[in-house]
Amino acid sequence: MDEHLQTIINLSAAKFRDLYAAAKSTRALCIFQQLLPIRLIIQKFHRLIQNDKIAEMLNNNNITMITLCDKCLHVLQLSLQCKHQKINQAAVDLLQILIRDERFMNKATTSESEIIMMSTLKSVNLLPVIKAPIQCRILTLIVEIMCKEERRITIETVMEALTLCMQTYGNAEERSVQLACRAAITQIFSSFCTLPQNNHCQEQIAIFMDATSLLNEVIKRVNATNPQSEQVIILLDAIYSILSSQPITVINHQPFVNAIWRELSPCMMKMLGEPEKSTRDIADSDEPFGQGQRSMTTYNKTIFDHPEIVLSLYQIIEQLLRLLASIPGMRSVLEAIFHKTLLYPRVDQRSEALRIIRKITKNEERFADIILISINSKTLTLWTVIIDCILECSNSTNIDIASEALRTLQTFLATASQICEADSDGTLSTELIDSILTFLPTDDLSLTSTIDNGKHDNREDNMKESEMIRSNSPENFENTDELCAMTEVLKKLSKKFKGEEIDEMVCCDSTNNNKSAEKEIETANCYIDELRNAIPKWLQIKSTIEIDEAIQEFASNFFSEFMIAQKNAFELHGQTQSHFLNSDAIYLTTYAALVVIFYENNNQTFSKAILFKFWFINEVLHSDCIVYSSDRWLTAVYENLTKLKLEFKSLEDTNIPLINIIEDYTGHGTQIMSDVRRIQQLLTKRSKHSLAACRACRWLLLTTWDKLLTAPSKLLSFRNKQYRIVRPKAAEAFDQAVYTLLAFARLCLEDRNQLIIERLVAATCPLDELRSFAIQEKLDSSTERLNKWPIRKSDVIAMQTILDIAIDCGIHKSKCWNDVIRCTEYIWEVEKYLFGTVIQDQISWISPISLNDDITDKAQHIDQILSSDDSDNLNVHIACRILQFLILSANRFYERAGKELNLASLCALMQNLVTASENCQHYVNSQKSNTLVDPTVILGRIFAISTTLSTRPLIHAMKIWPKIAHHIVQCASLRSNGKLNFFAIEGLGVCIAKLMINETNGFCYNQLIFQPLQNIVCTEMCLEESQEQIVTLLATFVHSHANMIGSGWRPLFKSENIASDLTIVSSVQATILDIFSAYLNIKNTNILIATALDYITCVLQYLNSTGSEKESILPSSNVTMASTALQNLLKVERMLQNLFDSADCTDQHLLQRLTLRERTQHCVDRYIDVSFLMEPLSTVLIEEPFFYIEQKIPPTDLDRLLEAPEITIPWKNFTASKRSCIEIYLSLLEGLTAVTFVCPASLQSNLLRTIADLIKEQMDTKFGIDFGAYGLSVIVFPMLQQWMRKDAAKHENNLKQAIGLFTEVVKQYLLQTKDNPWVNRAFFDTLTLLTECITCATNRISRLSYACLRFLIKTSIHSLTSERWTIIVRSLWNATSLTLAHLRLLMQYYVVDSTDPNGDLGSVCISAIEDSNFPCETLLLAQQIFLMDEQICSMAEPKETKKREVVLSNNDGTVQRISGDELVNILTSHQYILELIGTLLLNGIDLPVDGQTAAFLKKFDEQTENDNECNLYKLSPDVIAILFHCLDGSLLVARNFDKRSGLKMLIQGLYDFPILPNLCKQAVLAWTIRSLGMYEMIRKCPLEKEAIVQCLSSSDGCVRDDKYYIKQFQLCHREVCRYLCSMEKKLSTEALHHLARSHVTQQITLVRKDTVDENLYNLVSSEQTNEIISDYKRSKTAQTLVSPAKRGNPFKSDNEQQQEVAEEKLILSDGETRCCAWIEMSLAILEASLREENDKFEKLLPIIYENATMLISGSSSLRIREFAGRFLRKLSNFHRLS
Repeated sequence: MDEHLQTIINLSAAKFRDLYAAAKSTRALCIFQQLLPIRLIIQKFHRLIQNDKIAEMLNNNNITMITLCDKCLHVLQLSLQCKHQKINQAAVDLLQILIRDERFMNKATTSESEIIMMSTLKSVNLLPVIKAPIQCRILTLIVEIMCKEERRITIETVMEALTLCMQTYGNAEERSVQLACRAAITQIFSSFCTLPQNNHCQEQIAIFMDATSLLNEVIKRVNATNPQSEQVIILLDAIYSILSSQPITVINHQPFVNAIWRELSPCMMKMLGEPEKSTRDIADSDEPFGQGQRSMTTYNKTIFDHPEIVLSLYQIIEQLLRLLASIPGMRSVLEAIFHKTLLYPRVDQRSEALRIIRKITKNEERFADIILISINSKTLTLWTVIIDCILECSNSTNIDIASEALRTLQTFLATASQICEADSDGTLSTELIDSILTFLPTDDLSLTSTIDNGKHDNREDNMKESEMIRSNSPENFENTDELCAMTEVLKKLSKKFKGEEIDEMVCCDSTNNNKSAEKEIETANCYIDELRNAIPKWLQIKSTIEIDEAIQEFASNFFSEFMIAQKNAFELHGQTQSHFLNSDAIYLTTYAALVVIFYENNNQTFSKAILFKFWFINEVLHSDCIVYSSDRWLTAVYENLTKLKLEFKSLEDTNIPLINIIEDYTGHGTQIMSDVRRIQQLLTKRSKHSLAACRACRWLLLTTWDKLLTAPSKLLSFRNKQYRIVRPKAAEAFDQAVYTLLAFARLCLEDRNQLIIERLVAATCPLDELRSFAIQEKLDSSTERLNKWPIRKSDVIAMQTILDIAIDCGIHKSKCWNDVIRCTEYIWEVEKYLFGTVIQDQISWISPISLNDDITDKAQHIDQILSSDDSDNLNVHIACRILQFLILSANRFYERAGKELNLASLCALMQNLVTASENCQHYVNSQKSNTLVDPTVILGRIFAISTTLSTRPLIHAMKIWPKIAHHIVQCASLRSNGKLNFFAIEGLGVCIAKLMINETNGFCYNQLIFQPLQNIVCTEMCLEESQEQIVTLLATFVHSHANMIGSGWRPLFKSENIASDLTIVSSVQATILDIFSAYLNIKNTNILIATALDYITCVLQYLNSTGSEKESILPSSNVTMASTALQNLLKVERMLQNLFDSADCTDQHLLQRLTLRERTQHCVDRYIDVSFLMEPLSTVLIEEPFFYIEQKIPPTDLDRLLEAPEITIPWKNFTASKRSCIEIYLSLLEGLTAVTFVCPASLQSNLLRTIADLIKEQMDTKFGIDFGAYGLSVIVFPMLQQWMRKDAAKHENNLKQAIGLFTEVVKQYLLQTKDNPWVNRAFFDTLTLLTECITCATNRISRLSYACLRFLIKTSIHSLTSERWTIIVRSLWNATSLTLAHLRLLMQYYVVDSTDPNGDLGSVCISAIEDSNFPCETLLLAQQIFLMDEQICSMAEPKETKKREVVLSNNDGTVQRISGDELVNILTSHQYILELIGTLLLNGIDLPVDGQTAAFLKKFDEQTENDNECNLYKLSPDVIAILFHCLDGSLLVARNFDKRSGLKMLIQGLYDFPILPNLCKQAVLAWTIRSLGMYEMIRKCPLEKEAIVQCLSSSDGCVRDDKYYIKQFQLCHREVCRYLCSMEKKLSTEALHHLARSHVTQQITLVRKDTVDENLYNLVSSEQTNEIISDYKRSKTAQTLVSPAKRGNPFKSDNEQQQEVAEEKLILSDGETRCCAWIEMSLAILEASLREENDKFEKLLPIIYENATMLISGSSSLRIREFAGRFLRKLSNFHRLS
């Protein structure tokens, strides 16, 4: 102090005398005060001191500290008045020393301290006028002296300081002085009003009273001060300091509160001013106005023209919010103040308002105060005022104001997000937390619309439930209005008709009372009972996966019980299955039933019940899964569920795994998967504080959601107008809009985020623009591209945020998936465009994408990468890192989606992914030049999510897989993109491998999974490479998961079946063979039974596709393929043999097929060619009878087809499981047979042998011989017949083999059994088939068929029963009829004795076939048929001639053709039939005949040494009668042919015979067989001569068999003899006429005939030459003599007469031939009788005598005359004449 006083003394000595004297005096006083301890010493030496004043001071004892302080302050005051800078500084230093001197402050009493502080303030009264630096120092010292904690100042002192600061602030020339004044006041007032640390209650009240008084004083000052003056800022700061320094407990001091609302509030309102009427139209301006200015405004200046005043005022408002928030009565005060301060000023004057809002909302405690006010008042008036202010500012045309408004909004949202975090405990008080949880008991959004009345509206709940029903239904109920109208009508009708129940399902079957409906209702009741018992068990399970497995087991067990019931009904009662179920249908029904039980509203309306019922049925039937069920059964189940759900009503809100798995299935509650949710809850347990904060914030936000969301809309339009923003302010404004939306998004308001994501994606992910830009701009470097297409920091933050919140948002609003997917597409494509480093490996979706080392090292969040760059536009390096980080985030999002989304949300995501992939493919197809778009990227995400389905309940995969399978098939079948095809198939294979399960009984899930492979191969657009890839893929499954494939074998085999054309590739062949072999190693009989049919079909297809029928030589690989396929089929056959007894499972599909097979049994049909449709052969026997005898069997009886009797099917008594094996075996046999007839000829032989072996082995197998006979008759023979009819000549060798093989099989069957209906049926079909082959096939086949027929009858003759003999003879009759049909057809065109070869009853001609000749074999056969042996010997060897055919034209214009080959072959076959009949009748007969007759007997005798029995005696009379009818028919047809010379001339011309043909051989053969047979029977008959005579004389028709044959023999032979006599008589008459008309001119040759032995070349002389010439002339003259004149016919030319003569000669010659034949026919029996022994001859004589006499007397033949002599000599042995 002394030093500073001395400085003042030195500086003021020259000019400032008063100051100098005062400073000097004060210095002396200070020194004296310092020397007080040694004053006594000085007094002792006072004599030495000469100065009187000093002596006076030494002697004055009244100098106090107050006096010294006053002296110093006086010096300070004088120093300030002199305005000398150095003096002023010294004075301030003096003041600083003074206030810090312990003597003055610390040791002063309270009163002294008050005096000192007041004196100090007064001493610096010149503070407002001194220099600025001195002012600041003095203000600092004032604060220091007044803010010491050790002393308490008075209000007067504070007010004095306030006055001083106001004056100083008003006169201040520099900003620093103003700030110092405000700081000083703030600190002084805060210090004055602050409670001490260790305060007592009394002290606290005293301070509250002082603060109240001080507040009132300041308010008075404010009211007295002009609000627009600058000094009012000091007052406002003082008020703010008073308020801010008060603890919250001050609200308990009522005077303080009264001061606020009585004094302070009106004061603030007054400062804000009152609006005046506006004189302009606000509508003329686009500038938004506050709510307080909507109708009024003012042109006068207000405090809002002074930002600092406004800021100070807003600070007071913040403190008022803090203090008054918890006082219920102050709510209106706060609302009024906030309304006027925030909404009264114009928008361009609200910068400070936005700042204070940001300050308030940034402070968690102030934000909690807003919540407190809103919760206590149950209104949002205060909150609405704040939001309205922000909203109006955001719509300002001033970009700065709009940006500031968005920043304010971001601050609030950030604070809201912070207090909602789990670790933010302490922000909300306990009372507030309880109040929030009481007012907002749930998170239900419906509360936001009902806060005013406090009532809960069920409307949104109902909408949610309806949305749940529609979202989970395969089809949206779009016509709900119509449905509701319909149901209302039904409802009225139900009331009208006594409340009878009306079925809402208009599609229900009207016949609900039939047996099928009853069975379904019974099954439904059983299902409900089982479900009732199962639910309590499921409620006890603690794991959702275990519950799903239990539901699967439940479905499988119920299916097994259902099948057992069906099996028992079938086996015990013969009831066929009328309705079907599989485990998949039961499984889906169970989940839908659980939804109905636990979630359907019991009080639902009539129309909602219908909707729920539709949903229930559609959930199963329209699930796109493989389900076997009916809507009737589901309806019955649903009706029972309405009763069952009442039993579990109390469990609706129980948090148990069963409820969780239903929620995961339906999406009820819009939450993530329950297992994931449970884990998250364990890791992050939500506190009560966090729960209350979240509910409160949701309430605030959602109430003003529309307003909040419109805030950033205007600034977002900058990007929409021009993406690459150039102006920095516009770019910043856009960024703020984006950040605002991001702040909204981070709050995760789930269902409300959909619109936010949509706007963010539209603003930050311009995908279409990028694609167009990439096509237009051709830039090479990444830097150039980035300059043209900049990446902003806000964009990447928005993308990352979208990916972060996508899961939570998508669960609530499925509409956002499209935008999220678009965001990921943009990330991939913009990275590819800018840097091109996106991994092109198409399997990257399986393994994570490998990024660069500098990306994946430390970055865990995008902010860590962005922190290294402060600019808004990212540089190349940061952009690359950011984009690749976003790619990883996108992959993580899809990975999370597959694990966390519930089924409903995941279905929606997958549908949107499919749509996006389809759009991507369409864009690629339309924009070929754009290389950015890669369809495999999205498809890879689909695959990635699909692979995660294996960790979910099975129903999730069953619901999702059909939604994506069709799209995968489309991708794999797209011919224009081979890369996509390969990728799709490969991804499909990975998904199938992940999703396959070990199916329980009755499930078709794996079939659903494998179905896309089949669909891909089925498409016409599928590439061969894709098919080969699929085959390889299937082989992989078979090798690795053969026992898991289960029902997937069915589509697997169908895929292989369709891909059979690829067998030309050796690698594919080997793969397919491996698949075939691996299947046979399956041990599960259920799978084998269910899929064996598909396996057989597939293998048969490969067996058939190894070549074409045109290929004569197959490649060795194809032969190997066919051989292996056949071996696999044989293994299947052996497997079925084993399963026949061991399998206990059934397959309804197989049983149904077997039932249909029983109803539609194919069989061999009787051959009838329409072109040769003739009258039955019996008409020949009836209309033109030759033997007028009584027939045992009328010929008309033979016209009726021999129908196969009704036979019981072989598996009639088999169980259902055995029937399933039967159907598989029959399908195998059927397939093998069908393939045999269409496969290459080189493979047919082996296949035929295999089929024959399989059928033959049935005799020793468990299936039985009946089954083998059934296979022959119903499967093999019909196909063999069709094969033969199709093209027998083409497959002649194999057809011959087939006939021989199956004949051998039938022979074995015949030998094994005696009386087996199915063997007899097979025997009948065999003979029918052989008959057709004999009559209608080529010559070689007909010969073989005849040999097989003979062999079959011969080898089985000892096992032939009467039924089988009937089959044989009826078949022979049919064969006879068929082989004579062609000839009879020709005979229809000619009358008896016709001589016109062109026909009498139509037009007949011969037509040559070009480029074709008759083979010699045909001509030789023709000679054998139409000529006698003697005629053949006289003819030259035939040569090949032009092939001809007979053309038959009717009057109606129809034309029929018979080729020469066909006629010869059919008649040759007829000869075979006659020989077979002869064998049956004459085999083993020994007659005394010779010559030609003996030759016949020898030919028909095939008796072996061990067989001594004659065939004739094995035949029944009916059989013999039918055989005789066959012979009679043949004889009559031959006779009728010989009567038609015109027809003979036609045949002569057809085959170029030199003579007329005849059928004498046929007639002779037929008659010889018949006559010898009859002769043998009468020869061996036991009747004596007298009995025979009596029999012949009797007219009784009812005679015994022996007598019948005796009489028949006589009559038949008599007719032959009579016919011979008449024919000879007619022939002799015709010969006489011919001789009378004809004249023969003798031709004499006079030329010398040279000797044969003479050489051809001779040497002759001239004389010899002349002699030879003269001889020639003479002979020439003799030959040219005129012939005698002939009598010519004047009506005919010479040529015609010569032709007629020639024809007559041919006819006469033919007649002689016929006579010879008939002579032999007549004499055969007679000559045989002559060789009999006498007793035999005598016995037979009554029978033959009359016929012999008739023949001898009627014939002129020398042959008969010779016989007459021998006959007479034989008679002489019995009647001696000499």
